[in-house]
Amino acid sequence: MTLPLVRLLEQTVSMARVQATATFARLGVADVLESGPARAARLASALDVDAVMLDRLLRFLATQGIVDRKGDTFALTSTSDLLRRNHPDSVRDWIIFQGSPWQWHAWEALDDGLASPGTPPFEHAHGRAYFDHLAHDPDAGATFDAAMEAMSRLQWSLVVEAVDLAGDRVVCDVGGGTGTALATILQARDDMRGILLELPAVVERAESVLGQAGVADRVDLVAGDMFARVPPGADTYVLSAVLHDWPDDHAVAILHRIREAMGPGGRVLVVEVELPDHDGASMERAFDLLMLVLGGGRERTRTEFEQLHAAAGLVLTDDTVLANGWHVHELRRRPN
Repeated sequence: MTLPLVRLLEQTVSMARVQATATFARLGVADVLESGPARAARLASALDVDAVMLDRLLRFLATQGIVDRKGDTFALTSTSDLLRRNHPDSVRDWIIFQGSPWQWHAWEALDDGLASPGTPPFEHAHGRAYFDHLAHDPDAGATFDAAMEAMSRLQWSLVVEAVDLAGDRVVCDVGGGTGTALATILQARDDMRGILLELPAVVERAESVLGQAGVADRVDLVAGDMFARVPPGADTYVLSAVLHDWPDDHAVAILHRIREAMGPGGRVLVVEVELPDHDGASMERAFDLLMLVLGGGRERTRTEFEQLHAAAGLVLTDDTVLANGWHVHELRRRPN
């Protein structure tokens, strides 16, 4: 076969990679393998699944580096170790989220979305917008929360190491989900207070997250709408993976509301993927396509970010590139 044909055929098994890994994570195979290498029969007994089918699943995952195989015995690799529930850097919930059926249904409607701009594929597939779906489907909402909490812990452990927060007394996380990012900041700085602005239903779920992190007594929970009002009084406002959820006009509206709330010396930290202008950025472009499918948002280039900043009366004053390649843009009021 020719090389182009091989490449196309390899693309067709991408679904197998994602779904096999998500199934491995959902079943909790990594948790059983933590005690040591095992044959599929023992794993299947512990997990109450079919041994022959599990063996075939694991043999495929061995070709992907997810597990190590010696004969008919399987063991964890450094990759699958991250799928254990109790791993400090576990991405299990993120993998389960990406393999969820309700997520995949949206991709089935990609053609419909391309044919009718203005209505994201997710809405074609589910009949309602992405965040409305999360609010009405408890299982989807819980899966989303768990995934965001997992990634926020990893992301913000990098941010607090790389960004100077020494002068901040109060940090406000705008659209901060269930509070994992804010908790990570406050755990690193016991002299700091936080404000979490989220929708009422999300704020309710944040109480337990902040309590488990031991910082609930230092957080003001504000149930509200970031498009209507952002609470004043913070030294730094945080937008972590928020702007990419929205088209340009909505993103500008969020930034404008924060600018209204900021004091003269305040700043905004925007944590996002930045799209480079080359074809090697496959992960960044994949995120961009995911935003298109799920809700009509987008990833942006540096120039596109700066246009948003300017439209909201803000200017980029610093840019920190994290170890995972994400950017932390520091914004301040644009001088008159």
